Amino acid sequence: MKKLITLLSFLLIYTSLKSQTTLSFDGADDYVAINKSYSSPISVFTAEVWFKTNYNGGGDYVNWAFICFDRSEYWNFSIEGDGRIGFHSTDVNGTFDDFYSSINSNLVNNTWHHAAVVYDGVDKIIYVDGIEVAKRINAHNGGDIGKNGVTRYGFLGDGSEATSFNSSRNGIYYDGMISETRIWSSARTANEILASYNTALTGNEANLDLYYNFSEGSGSTLNDLTSNGVDGTIVGATWVTDNAPINTCTSQLDWANLQHPANGSIACGGTFDIYGQVYEPGLTNADPNAAGQGLTVEFGYSTIDSDPSTWTNWSAATYNSDDGNNDEFTGTLYGLSSDTYYYTFS
Repeated sequence: MKKLITLLSFLLIYTSLKSQTTLSFDGADDYVAINKSYSSPISVFTAEVWFKTNYNGGGDYVNWAFICFDRSEYWNFSIEGDGRIGFHSTDVNGTFDDFYSSINSNLVNNTWHHAAVVYDGVDKIIYVDGIEVAKRINAHNGGDIGKNGVTRYGFLGDGSEATSFNSSRNGIYYDGMISETRIWSSARTANEILASYNTALTGNEANLDLYYNFSEGSGSTLNDLTSNGVDGTIVGATWVTDNAPINTCTSQLDWANLQHPANGSIACGGTFDIYGQVYEPGLTNADPNAAGQGLTVEFGYSTIDSDPSTWTNWSAATYNSDDGNNDEFTGTLYGLSSDTYYYTFS
């Protein structure tokens, strides 16, 4: 019995690139003013950041904040010196809710971590590195967050009291690094957060209100990659070269090609090797001794001729060789039941 393997006519690449620049906040007077404001209550939202800090001072409200639109008027997202992630908010009646995850010293050990907070209209949820770690049930009795008739602009690295862009702050500064910052006007699900927390966005995603990827590397502006244009103005915080582990996914390489074979068959118990070459400036044409550096390539297969993003059978491809400006990868198909299969790289 043989199994026919039929090739799809395209090749995708998944490049695994770490963010090379980020902002460092000194805990004394650094911040970013966000040109985004709230002027009416919020029914649902999600906020996300990557962070790196070794601040371990005691107390509450001391390393303030990742993102703040004023705890006593809208919401604040922060970390304390003992590694508790804070999600603070006020409802339409002016009632505060200060909510924390558990103490976790691993979050203040000068390594990169991702944190997210979600308000789904009922519950407040905190995630760390893509996993839910705390939930406040019915935090505001099903009401909205924020007060009627109050305007607050946001900040990274300090607390907000601002009724206009880059105005009043509370002067309690964040000590550490921040990267890859996102604010959504939707309540992201656990699956959505896990799927995208370590993958760069395009800025065109639905319900994405603000997206800073910190790729500028210099200057005094954080560019919002959404169409909303809510750029940030950097005050004091310095650009540094550091690597928040963010993957960048693209299907628009300068060049990609399946080398061979275009089709074939596998005898029972046999294997089938496939080969593809890719080119990405600055990666595949860099040091020929840096085998596949900066690239993570996967190959997948399916019995259905459909969009590969819906496929569930994926495995890591192996770097095979350097070929001038290109890198070649190989994958091995095996253990398949008798059927027709479609395969590709991603």
